[in-house]
Amino acid sequence: MAAAGWTMTWMVGLWFSAVLLVFAQLEQSQESALLAFRGSIVDDPKGVLEHWSVDKDPCDWRTGELEEEFGNKLTPSDIHSGVTCDADGRKIIAISLRNDGIRGRIPKEIAFLDHLEYLDLDSNRFEGNIPPEIQGLKNLRVLDLGRNGRLMGSIPAELGQLVSLEAMDLAGNQLTGPIPDSFQQLQNLTYLRLGRNQLTGLVPAFLAKLVNLEYLLLHANNFSGAIPSSLALLSNLKQLALSNNKLTGTIPLTVAQNLKNLELLTVYNNSGVCGQLHHYDILPFSDGGTGAGKLSGTSIGRACPSDLPCSPQADVDNNCEFLASYDASLCLNELLSSLCATTCELCQ
Repeated sequence: MAAAGWTMTWMVGLWFSAVLLVFAQLEQSQESALLAFRGSIVDDPKGVLEHWSVDKDPCDWRTGELEEEFGNKLTPSDIHSGVTCDADGRKIIAISLRNDGIRGRIPKEIAFLDHLEYLDLDSNRFEGNIPPEIQGLKNLRVLDLGRNGRLMGSIPAELGQLVSLEAMDLAGNQLTGPIPDSFQQLQNLTYLRLGRNQLTGLVPAFLAKLVNLEYLLLHANNFSGAIPSSLALLSNLKQLALSNNKLTGTIPLTVAQNLKNLELLTVYNNSGVCGQLHHYDILPFSDGGTGAGKLSGTSIGRACPSDLPCSPQADVDNNCEFLASYDASLCLNELLSSLCATTCELCQ
């Protein structure tokens, strides 16, 4: 019996040792990731990273209380710069370094912070490419890299693997290329802001699959082609910003009429876009049904010429490809049926 008791004690002790080793390795990998992050910074004018030292627990590196708030403001003003850990003080779940003037690159080692839920590097001077390794942050709910001005290259397709994302802000940079096809996997997104970049290609019709979207802000880019009618399926949408692009064709009336929660629609400074939406066309607007409070005057857009050419084949294919991804039975839906009839009809 004594031997059995000693064996049990030894096994329990071994188990505790293994647990402590796991926690030690976890803390070490997190600390290494943060130190790699600090090492990638070449200018820290406010000295906000001076507290990031091996002499302190990473959870004491300027911690702040994590709050949940999306919409136009991804980071509440009372979140402090630095690191936030979970209640047990072991897992780093948030990094907030907003508007600190930091210059440097985002290191690939950031992927080791695999418990991170919140990454806010907004309004700094981060430069270079967004590392594709960021796909390792499987628990990330908020990614805000907006208004750095120097992030460049294409948007990594790997960001489409962050299926827990609820908000993404990459606005105000020098990003190029199209919106990756992988973004159609981000089913939990409520906020997508990609404005003021140099993005090109069509406004993807597959964005209509992101049914939880409330904010779709694609303004001030180089998007071309038609505004996809399929965006009318985004029933939760509050703001749709498409201004200052190179869009063409008519403004889909279905978009304005079927988005019951729409508060803001911008299409100005698209020289190829035409079609007037009057206040009586935009009943969903939340200011008593007139739309006048959200638009310039009581109408938006300009009248189309009588000889307006048919939509280019690329625009038709954009919508058709999206609609084809739905089960055919969904065309029994009144809106989808209308889209099937109007957007997938080739010019005769």
